[in-house]
Amino acid sequence: MAIIRPSKSEYHNYYGELAANPTAPTATNGDLYYNTVSNVLMGYINGVWVSLSGGVQESYAELYYSFGQCGSTGTVKSIAFTGVCSGNPVALTALTAGQVKGAPFVTVNAANGSITIGASGAGRYLVTVTVTISISVANIWTYFALRRNGAIPANVLNIQMGINNLATDIDPRYNPQSISGIVNAAAGDVFDIVLTTSNAGNIVRFWYVNFSMVRIGA
Repeated sequence: MAIIRPSKSEYHNYYGELAANPTAPTATNGDLYYNTVSNVLMGYINGVWVSLSGGVQESYAELYYSFGQCGSTGTVKSIAFTGVCSGNPVALTALTAGQVKGAPFVTVNAANGSITIGASGAGRYLVTVTVTISISVANIWTYFALRRNGAIPANVLNIQMGINNLATDIDPRYNPQSISGIVNAAAGDVFDIVLTTSNAGNIVRFWYVNFSMVRIGA
């Protein structure tokens, strides 16, 4: 009795264990492979390789700066502003790369203080930014925002803070300010955090910064 091999319409390719999406033979809907980098089973659906592992692939990224504790002699980060208001945002850079999981879903760039959405990382992210700062001039407005691809969207995280200077306020280092919310991110999006002030010449000193993005939905 002859064994009849099923036609392509009745079965699908399994490419085995690979470190990246296979390119040959050409994939069709229903094909499978196991990604050894992200440790997920991948399926080819409507022209795109997607995770079939159920739920949301765990992925998060964090950038932070901390002045330190218990007598630390670390240098406080400072930004001097030459312009004012939203036309002159200054990015918080030279932060420390903290916890990162889920690459290539998300990656961090500590040099420019940004978090980038990877090729497979499109989805919903919970974004949280917390800072403690002091300002060289009393009673000014400080504008603090999340920036996406170099722009500050009106409907994405923004906060306006009014913080007195260190000489007139009672230790504003212990008065943290936070922004938090959900953003929809596309592959290739670059997020960073920026600050502007209402007066040129202000110096803003940072005692603590934490910037994190956690993927919560596809």
